[in-house]
Amino acid sequence: MLTKDTRWHTSAEIAQFIEEVGGSFYPFSGNNSLGLAIEVLPPDTDRGLAILEEAVLSPVFKRSTFALERDAQIAALQQDADDVVTLARKRVREKFFGTHPLAIDAHGDEAGVKALLPADLATLHRRLVVGPNVVLAVAGDFDPRTLTTKLKTFLAKIPRGIAPASAARFAGPAAVGDFVETQPREQAVVLQAFPGPA
Repeated sequence: MLTKDTRWHTSAEIAQFIEEVGGSFYPFSGNNSLGLAIEVLPPDTDRGLAILEEAVLSPVFKRSTFALERDAQIAALQQDADDVVTLARKRVREKFFGTHPLAIDAHGDEAGVKALLPADLATLHRRLVVGPNVVLAVAGDFDPRTLTTKLKTFLAKIPRGIAPASAARFAGPAAVGDFVETQPREQAVVLQAFPGPA
């Protein structure tokens, strides 16, 4: 949702603004992180930074956009359930992590996505987008003296806040043993899960 609507522009306007110069703006996420990436040519750095600043500092979680994104996420999760390897990975995570949050991958699960509301995303945004929890990285052909000043101005606008801490502790595998799940497929997938170094 952070690449969509802001207080100043609709998602369509943002897409047009970045794409008309051949740029791209997209989200990424992992098990314990999320982010935004913007790619533009050197002459369009100010345009890219303007879009990034709006997305980070003034997102609007519109109900209509949220409904479209939620439906797309649910469809993607249902497609995952049809892929034998993806489904197997999800099942091994559930067995291994049990009640720990990492039991569910970064895309969530269908019940969780269906239960989300735009207000939940706004609350999460306020909690996560605070100075100690934000990392900014830049790569490419740019003038460090010029861009550094602009980046410092942008970063100074991010609320100071306190980096959120997770209370979840991993005590070890939740279920140990050999588990078999039968699906209507003509393929077998074998996965092993084991604790690695912390």
